[in-house]
Amino acid sequence: MSCVTIPMTLGAGYDVSIKKEIVYTGPLVEILTGTLETLDDTMIPETVTTLRAYQFEGNANLTSVDLDYVTEIGSSCFANCAIDYVNLPSLTVSGAQAFSYNMLETVMLPELTYVASGMFQRCASLAIADFPKATSIRRQAFYGCESLDMLILRYDGVVELEDMMTFTDTKIAAGTGSIYVPADLVASYQADMNWSTYSAQIQAISELEG
Repeated sequence: MSCVTIPMTLGAGYDVSIKKEIVYTGPLVEILTGTLETLDDTMIPETVTTLRAYQFEGNANLTSVDLDYVTEIGSSCFANCAIDYVNLPSLTVSGAQAFSYNMLETVMLPELTYVASGMFQRCASLAIADFPKATSIRRQAFYGCESLDMLILRYDGVVELEDMMTFTDTKIAAGTGSIYVPADLVASYQADMNWSTYSAQIQAISELEG
C-alpha cells in the first residue's frame, strides 16, 4: 500500500481513504518529517490518543518516542526510523510492523495486549522484550531480531503464539535465548503446540527476578 501524505491541521478531523477503504477517521496529528529527532508529549497533545498508519515511517532522524497518552498506533507508524528508545505506557493496540527496522535494544509495553504481525521485524539490536499484559503474539512479530535472547510474558494465562516463524533468525530460535513466564504456567507453555518447540528455554520469571 502506498503512503499518501496529506496536509493537516492539528486537531482537525479527516477521513483518509485509500482504494475506497477508510483506514482512519478522527483527529489526526500534523505530519512531522525532516529533522524530527524526539517525539514526546510537548509535541503531541494528550487529546490525541491515536496515531495513524505510516505517520512517521522513514523519519531517519527519529531516535526516541515518549508519549504518555497514545493508546493506539497504526501499521508501520514508526517503521524504518532510527528509534532506540520507546516509552508508550498507555499503548494497548498496535498495527502490523509498527516498529519494524528500528534500533531498539529493549522494549517494555505495560498495557499492550496484542503483539502485531511483524511489529518488531528486523530490529536487529532488540535483546529484551517485556509484555505484562500481552495475550497474543502474531506471525513474524520478532522475525529477524538477531539479538533477541530474552522474552518476558507476564500474562496470567498462556499467551497465544500464532506460529513458530515469530522467532525466525533470533537467539530464541537458535536455542540460546530464554522465555520467561509465570512459574505456575511453565508446564502449560511447555505442553502448548507452538511453544513446545522452545520447552527447554521456558523458565519461571521468578528465576529471572530472584
